[in-house]
Amino acid sequence: MTFEALETSSFSQPIEYLTIKNGSELWYYTNSNIIETIGARTFTPLAYTRTEPVFSKDSSDGQIKFTIPSNIPIVEFYETLPSSKISSVTIERVNRNDPDSGVQIFWKGTVASVKRDGDLATILAVPPTQLDAQVPRYTYSALCNWFLFQDRCGLTRENWRHT
Repeated sequence: MTFEALETSSFSQPIEYLTIKNGSELWYYTNSNIIETIGARTFTPLAYTRTEPVFSKDSSDGQIKFTIPSNIPIVEFYETLPSSKISSVTIERVNRNDPDSGVQIFWKGTVASVKRDGDLATILAVPPTQLDAQVPRYTYSALCNWFLFQDRCGLTRENWRHT
C-alpha cells in the first residue's frame, strides 16, 4: 500500500514529528502520546494542532498555523528582542501501522511570527517560496545617470527621508 493510500485509509495511524530549529538550538516534538525516537533524535509529546497547507495563488499560499502550549521555549524566544537567526520548522510523518514506510518530510518552512494568547500560542510558519516574494516597503528609482542627491539630478535629500 502506498504512503498516500495508507494515510487516507481507516487503518491509518499517522504520527507527526515537529522539529523547530533556531540557530544551534533544536526542539523536537511529536503528536504521539509517548516519547518517540528516530535515530539520535528524541521527540517529546506535545498537544498541538495545525492547519493544513493550502496551495493556491493566494497570499497565504502554503502557510501553516500551529496552536501550541505557550510554555515551550520558542514562544519565549519570540517574546523578547527578536534574534537575527531564522527559525525553521520541519514536519515529518510516519504511519504506525506501516513498518516498511520510512519517515516522510511533509512540510518545511520558517517561522514568520509567534503570538501568545494566555496558555496557548500561535506560530505562523511560511514556506521558503513566500520569503522570496517579499518586496521592500520603500523603493525608489530615478531616471538619472548621476549619483543621487547631486546637483545634476535635482533631488533634495530632505524630500526623501522617512521617520
